[in-house]
Parts: sequence; structure tokens; C-alpha cells
Amino acid sequence: MGNIPSKLIAVIAKYIRSPVVKRTIFIVGLLITAFIYLQLTFFPHGFASSFDVPVSHQDVPGVTKAFVVSSMKKDDTKWIPELFRTWKAYRYVTDDPSAEYTVPKNKGREAMVYLT
Repeated sequence: MGNIPSKLIAVIAKYIRSPVVKRTIFIVGLLITAFIYLQLTFFPHGFASSFDVPVSHQDVPGVTKAFVVSSMKKDDTKWIPELFRTWKAYRYVTDDPSAEYTVPKNKGREAMVYLT
């Protein structure tokens, strides 16, 4: 049993000396180094903080904010003006041709609203 670790070490040492393994270890190390460099350079506070964009409900001079929503007559959309008080709300009612904002044809679910 005392002989197994030395044989295992000899096999691993021979395997690590192979050119393919050396090249693979080099490439993996290079990729890890590049990832760490890019992380520290472009995302110094981590990836999550780069994508956390808070929704501002305050008026910003020169900026107009709008909220476009696709709905049907039966949908409860009372929460929109309550949540977005300073935003202009555009409620497209897909199944009511007489609505203020509607679509030419009720087809494609929400896509028709955003493409109209």
C-alpha cells in the first residue's frame, strides 16, 4: 500500500509533462487571468451592481418618461398611475377598437402593441 502514492505521483508527473496538458493548463490560466483583469477593470464593484438600475420616480429636467403596457378590457391597470406618477402612461387595449390606444389587429399578444 505504501507504494501506491509514489506510483500515482509518478503517473501524474508524467501526465503533467505532456505538451497537450501544458498547453491546456496555460490556456486555462490565461483565461482565468483575463477574466479577473476584465472583472476588476470594467466591473470594480461586481457584475450585479452594473445591472442594478434603480427606477427613478422623480422629474428629471429635459427627460420624458413613458410607460407602455398592453392590456385587455378586463385587466386591472389601476396600479400604473399609482406606481408611475410622473410618467406618461400609454395603455393599449388590444380587444377594444374604440379605446384611446389600440392596435390595428389583435394578433401577436403584446408584440403588436410595441410594434404599432
